[in-house]
Amino acid sequence: MPRIPHAGERFLAALGCARRGVPVLPLHHPVAFGRPPAVACSCQEPDCRHIGAHPLTLHGVDDATTDPIRVTWWWRRFPQANLGLATGVGFDVLVVHGSEGDAVRWSVVAEALRAGGPLVRTGGDGWHFYFAPAGAPGQRPHGLARMEWRSLGDWVVAPPSRHASGAVSAWVRDLAAPLPAAPDAVLERLEAAFPAAPYAATAVALAPEPLQPRIPVPVRE
Repeated sequence: MPRIPHAGERFLAALGCARRGVPVLPLHHPVAFGRPPAVACSCQEPDCRHIGAHPLTLHGVDDATTDPIRVTWWWRRFPQANLGLATGVGFDVLVVHGSEGDAVRWSVVAEALRAGGPLVRTGGDGWHFYFAPAGAPGQRPHGLARMEWRSLGDWVVAPPSRHASGAVSAWVRDLAAPLPAAPDAVLERLEAAFPAAPYAATAVALAPEPLQPRIPVPVRE
C-alpha cells in the first residue's frame, strides 16, 4: 500500500526547502471519489492531463517564494497541496518519466546516476536528477524519449508529493548532496536556444473565500 504523508508533512518539507533558499509553490493534488474509486485533480478540470502536478496559485511559478510566512499561509489554507520547487534558480532538473526506454535512454540515465547529485524517485515510477544550472532553456532533450529538462521559469514536483497513482515521491539523495554539473551525455542533447513552451497549467486565485470542490467528497490523504 502506498505510504500516505502525515498531516503537515508537505508543509514542513516546503518550509525546509524555503529555508535552504529554494523558491517553493503549492501545486494541485489528486483527489479520490466515487465507487469504485476514481482519481481526479483538485483543479476540478475533468480532463486535466497533469493531475497533482501544476501550480495552484494564480501566477504559477512566478509566485514561488522563500518567504516562510507566505509558505505557512499557503499550506494552512491548502494543507493537502503538493509541493513544487522552482527550477533554474539554484538547480536544473532532468525529469525521466517512467521506467521503460531504449539503450540510448538508459545510457544517459546511467551517466546521471553516476553524477551523484540530489535524486528523487517519483510517484509515477520515474526519476528527477538535480544538477547545477546549465544555462539551457527548458526542453525535451534530443533523441531521449519521455525525458524533460526543467530550467528557469519551470518547476518540479518535490517529495513528499502524491502522484495520481497514490504513490508518494521520495528523496534518494536530498538537497544536502552537492549539485554536480550535468553530464556531457545530457548537455550534448540540449538546445542552447528556442525553449519549449511550458505546458498549460490550470491555476486558481487565492481568494478570501474558501475553495469549494466540484465533487464534494473527502480527499484520501
